[in-house]
Amino acid sequence: MAKHVFSTLSANTEYADWVTQPGVSSIEKKVLVRGGAGVATQGNGANIYTPQGVRTEVSDEDAEFLANHGIFKFHQERGHVKIENIAKDADKVAQKMDTDAGGKPKTPADVAAEAAKAAKESGLTPNETLQAVTNKGK
Repeated sequence: MAKHVFSTLSANTEYADWVTQPGVSSIEKKVLVRGGAGVATQGNGANIYTPQGVRTEVSDEDAEFLANHGIFKFHQERGHVKIENIAKDADKVAQKMDTDAGGKPKTPADVAAEAAKAAKESGLTPNETLQAVTNKGK
């Protein structure tokens, strides 16, 4: 019977166990969990689809390996991955999980909110706290 791993991470993640011998490290076992949540992809025709979550089917053995893997546990504690016994709609499952905001591009509203927060903390105006500096023309 297969298990299903749901992910709200934006990139594929390969969880691996390593064997370390003098001078050589090699992979003993690895399991790939698909990512792509929050990443726009080409849908049918000209439609663009941005999934909230992605589902990866794994064997019972691989699910047990993941449940005991340190990095997978860390991602699970943060709410980015979850193992389920039955296949469900990944977007619906993802609505109850945390999203990986680290890979999300900043919008003008995000920048304005960060500038206002920084201004409040420093006592300066938003224009004084958030400045873009480039080396163009140097």
